[in-house]
Amino acid sequence: MPKISNVYQDKKNGKWYFVASLGYDEKDKRIQHWERGFSTQKEAKKAYDEYMSNHSSSSVKKNSTMSFKEFYETYFKPDYKRSVSIRTFENRISSMDMHFEFFFNKKLKDISPPLIKQWQNKLSEKYSSSYIRNVHGMLQKTLDLAVTLGLLQKNVAKTVGNVKKVKKKVDFWTKEEFEKVIATFNMSDYYEHFSFITIWLLFMTGLRFGEAQALEWETDIDLNEQTLTVSKSMYYKNSTEFTITEPKTKASNRVIALDDDTVDFLKK
Repeated sequence: MPKISNVYQDKKNGKWYFVASLGYDEKDKRIQHWERGFSTQKEAKKAYDEYMSNHSSSSVKKNSTMSFKEFYETYFKPDYKRSVSIRTFENRISSMDMHFEFFFNKKLKDISPPLIKQWQNKLSEKYSSSYIRNVHGMLQKTLDLAVTLGLLQKNVAKTVGNVKKVKKKVDFWTKEEFEKVIATFNMSDYYEHFSFITIWLLFMTGLRFGEAQALEWETDIDLNEQTLTVSKSMYYKNSTEFTITEPKTKASNRVIALDDDTVDFLKK
């Protein structure tokens, strides 16, 4: 018999029951509703669907005056901050604050597919499709929480869908362009010498800038083996606030082979 989400069979008496998840209370404790005694799986599923429909309708009606801004500030931002790293939160929250302001004077229940499409069109006048896709993804995540908490019946951001993904042509330096740039540095000047080494290393290794900032001689550079180990990154907010963090993904942990010229420059 195929498994149906939220519907289970009692192994003792063979009867069926459902468990409805209704979000979390103010103490962050999960709220659930159970109903037992159904003769068949189909009956339990039907009862679950009816219960969730009635619960969602009553929740939306009960919270019909809540504005999007109130929900965003009171529920979503604290929940999101708790679920991601401080680096991710601070990188994304400013753009969310700026672009979600479009909905701040609307009630949560009044955010409709046409309104979201209007918002997308407005963003497309200034921003790239990849940027809009990221912002829309965060709006979708925001409304997902509203659905989970029973404040909305469905996520209209999912109904509208994201903007079309457009492949962006990546512009990069050719070998000749790179050589023109590094030829401009005065190697007798300490700071220009340092800039030369930095740009050379980035070009030759493909390091992300944060990864390069986090490098340490003792742990990450092995000039004898001619290797460079990437195991961390730097989150740089400003000149007084910067921290060493884990790489963005597990794949970011890697060992890079260094060519002879790069090793010679590093030795110097």
